Amino acid sequence: MRKTEIGLGAAAGTIGAVLAVLSMLHILPYSAKDVFLPHDAESVQIYAAILLAANLFGMAGAFTVSRHHVLGSVMMLIAAVVVLFLGFPWQSIPAVIYIISIVLAMVPVKYEE
Repeated sequence: MRKTEIGLGAAAGTIGAVLAVLSMLHILPYSAKDVFLPHDAESVQIYAAILLAANLFGMAGAFTVSRHHVLGSVMMLIAAVVVLFLGFPWQSIPAVIYIISIVLAMVPVKYEE
């Protein structure tokens, strides 16, 4: 049934989307000393919009897992890679949940006869 994979992927997408919206609204702080994070408000908006789109894509992948587990896993993998490379430090939480969901979704389901 892959309920666990769907639940974890949807949770990761929801958490990531909420974190992206909070960073769009400048509620979550970011360090101006960090080399990889954007320093100005416009760049933060762009990064947050990309992260929001990636998390929504990952959530769509989570709901695809029930019909096509490989396609859903690839969609969540793309979202996890985008979140890991472009994400702010707090976006690592949904990335880890995506990875767990991807690993679980790639395991074949054995049906009893």
